[in-house]
Amino acid sequence: MSEKINKRIELCANVGITLATLLISYTLIRGYLFRPAPIAEERPATARRAPSPGATPSPGAKVTIPGVDFASSQRTLLFVLSTSCKFCKESAPFYQRIIHEAQSIKNLRLVAVLPQDEKDGAKYLSDMGMAIREVKQSRPESVGTSGFPTLILVDNNGAVKKAWVGKLPAEKEAEVVNRIKCATCG
Repeated sequence: MSEKINKRIELCANVGITLATLLISYTLIRGYLFRPAPIAEERPATARRAPSPGATPSPGAKVTIPGVDFASSQRTLLFVLSTSCKFCKESAPFYQRIIHEAQSIKNLRLVAVLPQDEKDGAKYLSDMGMAIREVKQSRPESVGTSGFPTLILVDNNGAVKKAWVGKLPAEKEAEVVNRIKCATCG
């Protein structure tokens, strides 16, 4: 009789373990494989590593910023930043390098575009060691992007030649430096 009870207990334990395993598996599968994608507006723009569709200005698109006459220089590099952007702060050493390189490049103008007012933007840049003289207040959408940081190279007509969004890996940083050094690259 004791053997019969042990077999029943073992059977009940096996059924319980099997049911628990199935329930846990169902919960994990449902939670990880079938969860809805987050809505883009729920994520701050500064958290984006790669641009969402439409977030990067297309080559040839026209950019207008009040108070900026693109015709005054052959090319302009726009730094689209925000004082609250962690990736902007993390990218500061690279931006300092670009600014240093730009000093020896003829016909390359540097303009910082921030959603904050120009005085706060200038102080922010100064605090980060970024000597950009031209600071303009404008929303990132006005230059065709939705995230920070973004670098946009435009020609003397305000047409986008190339844009880079987010904190850049080393190979993209090298691409930016090569592109701004190349006078015939746009």
